[in-house]
Amino acid sequence: MKQFVLHPRSTSFVAPRSDTLLGLIAWGVRVVFGRDSVERFLGDPPYVTSVFPWVDEGDRRVHFFPVPVADASAHAATNGLRWLAEGHFVGFVAGQPIDGQRRVTPAFGHGRAGSYFFADGNNEHYVEPALHWLERSGFGSAAQRGGQAFVVEVKTPDFLRRARAGETGVLLSLALPSDSERDALAAAIERSDARVAYAVERRQGFATSRPIAHGTTRKRAVLALTEGSVVPLAASDGYGSAPTVATLTDERGPFDVRYCGRGFVVPLLSSGGVA
Repeated sequence: MKQFVLHPRSTSFVAPRSDTLLGLIAWGVRVVFGRDSVERFLGDPPYVTSVFPWVDEGDRRVHFFPVPVADASAHAATNGLRWLAEGHFVGFVAGQPIDGQRRVTPAFGHGRAGSYFFADGNNEHYVEPALHWLERSGFGSAAQRGGQAFVVEVKTPDFLRRARAGETGVLLSLALPSDSERDALAAAIERSDARVAYAVERRQGFATSRPIAHGTTRKRAVLALTEGSVVPLAASDGYGSAPTVATLTDERGPFDVRYCGRGFVVPLLSSGGVA
């Protein structure tokens, strides 16, 4: 697993969600390595989180995580908050009550705030070269290219892992569960598993045949579980699915556009802990 820390070069930096992020990384892989490589990359893409903020406070850096949906539904004090400081998030994972939550509005472009994400999986090694290409263009649209650039710093985290089969955990990404995973989620709710709770969001955008530009073909809409949802893992260590949502054509003919619905799940301590 790798942690990618992004240091913005401007005040208009954007923090994309996991589905958008993986699409941008895939374009970076295509530019750097070519179409055959991006097909291998997308054949088994890494699990990536959404992009979250960090803030420097004195001599320490504080990373922020999404507020767990289960906790937000049980504790009115968290309602309306989007981020938890890492200490509070790790406490929730360990089964502790959350208090002292903070709302975060990072001041990008002043060297004291930025963003980060995690990536894990068989094709994780493609991510860093793709990000170095994206460093110059940033995460913005074609009209904003260069105005949302960043510098990437790569670290190896030692304080978390992805959940395994049979565990329950918190999503750090959007996710589109498979049929069996929906069944497991419904079964957990039916048996009143107090840990399990989720929120959904409609995701739909334009498919495009060139990097970081608007297309004219709309992708099929999907309903994804949001970051902070607490879900059970069924029979495998992976989570989520990648259905076809559009078809585009390039110089080699038509190809499918898939929705990145793989979920990055961090286990709750009661179902295996964080290692």
